Amino acid sequence: MANKINEEIITEQYNKGKRDFKNINLRYATFRNADLRGADFSGADLEDADFRDAQLDNANFKNANLKNALFSFSSVRGADFRGADLRGADFTGAAMKGAKISVGNIEIEIFGEIMV
Repeated sequence: MANKINEEIITEQYNKGKRDFKNINLRYATFRNADLRGADFSGADLEDADFRDAQLDNANFKNANLKNALFSFSSVRGADFRGADLRGADFTGAAMKGAKISVGNIEIEIFGEIMV
């Protein structure tokens, strides 16, 4: 079971150099305008998390629960979403060049700058 920890602790640890946030519970966390480039959230429970306007380039979200997460106007260039549950996630206006997403058995890498 994932451990519950709040977003202030994550931001503080990130600013001290930590990048490994695997398998933690961050449901409903708010990371608006946060700089979390290169963070590893693989396997984390981020359902209903708010990443609007955040810098998430090269972040790892493999196998994470991202149901209903908000990524509007964030930068997720090069981020890895393979195996993540993206049902209901909102990427409106997000910069997604190089992001990796899987749909069933199909893996997709976004080569051009896509702003949805």
